[in-house]
Amino acid sequence: MKGHENVKATLLEYLAAWMPIRLEMIRLDLDVQGPKDPTVYMAADNLPQNDPAMYPCVVVTSTSTVGMTRRQATASGEIAVFDVDYDVTIVVAVENSEYSDDVTVTAERDRLMLAARECVILPARLNDTTWILQTPMPTEDTGAAAQTLRGNPLAAGTINVRIRATETLMPTTVLAALVGADVTVTAVDADENLPE
Repeated sequence: MKGHENVKATLLEYLAAWMPIRLEMIRLDLDVQGPKDPTVYMAADNLPQNDPAMYPCVVVTSTSTVGMTRRQATASGEIAVFDVDYDVTIVVAVENSEYSDDVTVTAERDRLMLAARECVILPARLNDTTWILQTPMPTEDTGAAAQTLRGNPLAAGTINVRIRATETLMPTTVLAALVGADVTVTAVDADENLPE
């Protein structure tokens, strides 16, 4: 199975490819300059705390499994295929620089959230085994401004989305056979022919 790490990485790759395009369309539509494209897309439990250069950022902070279904009954020794549903939390954040104010930063956070929403609100295949589900629809939250550890104000918001991943589980009997296999390797010099 691939698990939480793989789902986060797959979603981040998708957001990094499409959010700048969506964000540029929003800036053009509103005839505004900000926010700039996200500097960082990462999977972490917290926002970057000590480096203003890492903002604006998009962070997948958490995932939880909400369902796991085996596609079909499997006999002993067969690889099992599961559909695993994950609830994923995406955080977007914009830091208040010395050149901006709280109102501007909040508006830029909202534009960043809109770009993220446009990326996840429709069903989308992230790769051959992972896709965004249409039901339930994504939910969003914004709230009071926060601060980084350096004391710099920031505006952040969250989007929650459901993702389904097809994952396979190799049976223990196959793993035991692989681990217990006797593999013999014969070394040869670079100018010699390989043994047949």
